Amino acid sequence: MGLTRKILNSYGGRATQDQIMQALLPDVFSEGEFKKWWENTKKALKKDGHFAIPAKKTDMLEMREDTVSHADQYLAAFASARQLKAQLAALDQIIKNIGEFSNPAAQLAPIVAAAEDAARKNQRLNPSQALEFLVSRDEIVEKAPGLSGARMPQHCAVPRGGEAPAHHAPR
Repeated sequence: MGLTRKILNSYGGRATQDQIMQALLPDVFSEGEFKKWWENTKKALKKDGHFAIPAKKTDMLEMREDTVSHADQYLAAFASARQLKAQLAALDQIIKNIGEFSNPAAQLAPIVAAAEDAARKNQRLNPSQALEFLVSRDEIVEKAPGLSGARMPQHCAVPRGGEAPAHHAPR
């Protein structure tokens, strides 16, 4: 990690994987050695908390002054996601790493509510994704200590085949 810190410092605290590779090839590593080293280094950087690791290798790897908990990163990823697929991917990361939340009931209650809201808003135009939000919500409630007793009601019914549910006239 020390080598990565020095490289990032030379680029002002941010660099792409290609920039890091250019700094190390061919003097320090061959291309094959670099790939192996980079995979191991990325794992260590993710655990450290001082680094923001991008999903794409063309995006910037950033060094932070203070550590950021992984739970906070997952919550921030969900909050900043604007597309449905990105929101669902962030929910998936939260579910996979639910053990990293120090106070799951308090930290995840807003996520559960947001998933419920996203499902409700998308039930007509994107019924399959609305259903994915509900499944993710249920998984979080099931896995998070403190949320299990507060199972959220299903406020939206995702109709089969995208058809609107039949409404009955009041008697």
